[in-house]
Amino acid sequence: MASECRRVAEVPSPVPAWETVSRRIREALQEAAPEPELRRQVEAVLQRKLRLYAAAPLWVVPELPRRMADWLGLSEDLGGELATLAFLYHCAADVIDDAQDGELASIPAWEGGDWPDAVTVGLFLLSLHSAQLAALNVSPSARVACVLAFGRAGLALSRGQHLDLRAHPEADWGEADVLAVGDLKAGGALGVLTELAPLAAGLSETAHWRALGVAAGRFFQLASDLEAYLKPAPHADLAWAKLTLPLLAARQFDPVLATVWSAGLPLDVEHQERLRLAVCQSGGLTYAKWRLEVLHRELTMDLAKFGDDALSALLAPVWATALGVVEPAPV
Repeated sequence: MASECRRVAEVPSPVPAWETVSRRIREALQEAAPEPELRRQVEAVLQRKLRLYAAAPLWVVPELPRRMADWLGLSEDLGGELATLAFLYHCAADVIDDAQDGELASIPAWEGGDWPDAVTVGLFLLSLHSAQLAALNVSPSARVACVLAFGRAGLALSRGQHLDLRAHPEADWGEADVLAVGDLKAGGALGVLTELAPLAAGLSETAHWRALGVAAGRFFQLASDLEAYLKPAPHADLAWAKLTLPLLAARQFDPVLATVWSAGLPLDVEHQERLRLAVCQSGGLTYAKWRLEVLHRELTMDLAKFGDDALSALLAPVWATALGVVEPAPV
């Protein structure tokens, strides 16, 4: 679910708990006292991610549990704790994903950090998350339930990433296979975020909340997958001709599309742009955008089933953030 926003540092954050999130993370990092080189790399990642997650569409990560906590009448402090847990968990998974996708260069001041360093930073952030989770200010039973929920999310994320790394352009996949990646990756992450506040509140039945988050994850993953085709190359998904929904649809519409990557991967920038234009011109991007709109309508209907206008008012704008980034580049 990674998405960079132009001049994001200048965009005011719509997240009320954001100052709390930033403060808690600074305090946790100070207490952990990592070695200077590791600390420099962790701070470089956090600086980048804090800016990205303070703006749309990634602000949904800390904002989902905070809004749910507010709706359930939990304290503002607890909402801030849940928002911090959400950010640390998602950030840790995101930096490892960046390393696997070859996108470390997007993090300023990485300065020669490589794949093993990124894994170390990701594990460090997961450890910070674990320490915050162990100190969560809820009942012991609620805390255990939150631990188990993050465990389920981690298993889903791992399975989803395993599939995602095998999304080769010639893979024998259909639409259900592509969407399953979103169910596991982004769905695993958002599933725990919608379930977290109900668990912290001590509710015993939370599977429906998790299902809502999984559906939201499918939606946000598809929105993220469109980004490679919305602006000129380069993009990692284009370089490896990753089998996301736009490419899958275009592969069906254009039988000679494979000639673009037949010389081998990764593609250079010229061939990336050829691939992007071919997918757009064949109708692959148009089809994927239509599927995104369908998923948005389904998600809105899922939210309405809860029968609470206040909850819909809180969460509907969160879903809408993904639609705001789907503007195609000229073809």
